[in-house]
Amino acid sequence: MWEWKFFGIELYNLVAWLFIYSFCGWVWECFYISHKEKKVVNRGYVTGPVCTIYGVGAITMYISLKGISEHLVLAFFVGAILATVLEYVTAVIMESLFKTSWWDYSDQKFNFQGRICLSSTIAWGAATVGLFTIFQPFVNYLVGLVPYMIGKILLSVFVILYVIDFTISTIAAADLSVKLQKMDALMEEFHNYLKETRVYTTAEEIISRMDSFKRNSLRRKFLKRFTKKFDLRPNTFTEQMSQLGMKGKITDEMTERFY
Repeated sequence: MWEWKFFGIELYNLVAWLFIYSFCGWVWECFYISHKEKKVVNRGYVTGPVCTIYGVGAITMYISLKGISEHLVLAFFVGAILATVLEYVTAVIMESLFKTSWWDYSDQKFNFQGRICLSSTIAWGAATVGLFTIFQPFVNYLVGLVPYMIGKILLSVFVILYVIDFTISTIAAADLSVKLQKMDALMEEFHNYLKETRVYTTAEEIISRMDSFKRNSLRRKFLKRFTKKFDLRPNTFTEQMSQLGMKGKITDEMTERFY
């Protein structure tokens, strides 16, 4: 099986490259985000130390552009475009499946729908040039260090572990999607309640605070490493509602209905 060829490349090499690039992408993501947020952050869709989009992207770029790899300027622009398209399509698919997003460029200049942005596109172009001049030769060197038979065993183990991890993460993401939909429905219902009630003399202000709270707090908390079985606990939910000045019977009813 490992000797099968796709696009003239052995499956053994493709899978090895996939894991190496995915691991390097995970290291970069963790370093960059941890530095940005001033705390340790474990990035990636799965629990393991891989960001698969980097592996898939690198292999896609290599297969698609190896014919123009000697023309670095052309490779830069074509790679930037292809990688950006891949990033956008991936974002749309994941948002459609799980009703949430795994990255957001809304705070970046020249972004489109928060899914892609100019700085990211430029970075993808530079990465494409680096792929052919630095990264791929180094990856080939690493793969060559491992004896073929040992490499096949290691890759088989990695594939099995990844499939298990991916399955568990997908189940967790699906559960996350359900919770987000329930929260959206509950917030909408409570939104309407605030419009009709006279309990609060500043209903518009509470609504505004609630919208901001839902957007900036709940969703961010939901997205925190759901693969580590993160969920909203009733006491946490109650504490969050109290930030809006809502407590007592109303909060109790919302907590009971959501859980």
